[in-house]
Amino acid sequence: MQRLPKGVAIDFSRIALLEDVTSVECYQRQDGAILRRALDGVSFTVSAAQRFALLGHDAIDLQLLTEIIGNIRPYESGRCSLMGLGMMRDKRRILEHVYYTNNQKLLYHHVQGISWLMLASRHIVKDPIKRQLLWLDRLLQFGLERLCFTYIRNLSPAERVLLLLLLTLDIKVPLILVDLTHIHVPEPLEASFASLFRHLSENAGKTIIFSTTSGTLAQRCATHAALLVNGRVQPLNTGSVGELCNTLDHRLYVLRTEDMKAAGTALQQSFPGLHLETEEDRLSVYGDKQQAPPPSRVLNVLEDAGVLFGDFRVARPSLTEALKEANRLAV
Repeated sequence: MQRLPKGVAIDFSRIALLEDVTSVECYQRQDGAILRRALDGVSFTVSAAQRFALLGHDAIDLQLLTEIIGNIRPYESGRCSLMGLGMMRDKRRILEHVYYTNNQKLLYHHVQGISWLMLASRHIVKDPIKRQLLWLDRLLQFGLERLCFTYIRNLSPAERVLLLLLLTLDIKVPLILVDLTHIHVPEPLEASFASLFRHLSENAGKTIIFSTTSGTLAQRCATHAALLVNGRVQPLNTGSVGELCNTLDHRLYVLRTEDMKAAGTALQQSFPGLHLETEEDRLSVYGDKQQAPPPSRVLNVLEDAGVLFGDFRVARPSLTEALKEANRLAV
């Protein structure tokens, strides 16, 4: 391990800092003219023990941003530092403090999950019986018992990533960086990701930065987020999940009805300041939360108009809606 020069210390309180980072890569029109940089002046800060989501619709941009943070790809301009160390100047010092994973294909596909975990952790717990019991307990703890005796070749990509992440329980690194942009995480596994991330941050003090195009996964797993829109992160598009939802999520109510037209007409006539969006049999009502009509009044309007609906609820705060609004504002 390389020693730091006398008087130089690693800043673990500010895990990642990006200031006006612009990528080398860009998008071009058919005539060769540059449309935009893939990343254009991205800035945000990740503090210690945060679970930080990089969320957006463009998987390629998100993957590129994750690789820049992981010191895998260079960038054109700006500044990116980890633990207070410069990415280029102090690369060797940084590498030993970061656990990066995006390629679950590196696993041995011909062995069972617990066999691979025991092999990978053989230097941490010497006794094989204790090691096996340890991993059995952990797999049960995070709802991953299916991974135990299933061959890795039969696991989904998301399950393979979880195998790789389980190793961080015993690896002393402050930053875990995960690229999930091209991996579908089904709802049952979202709980396992959330539980594991929470344990790593709250019990081990580790910081997790993960990239994803899934607002539901980010909502479930993250404490903070940066919303990447057209290669940029606006100042209002980064912060805690609660702050982002309060600032950008303007959805008030959701109702399901077969008579969308009648419901929309009744609501717009009674509340002209509201905005309505339809999707299949669902009608979403948007507006200023400070001036929102109470649910009882909305229900009365629908009932007076003779609208039959099977479900009506107050909308929960949603990163998916926050990202939708961020994209709308960027147009």
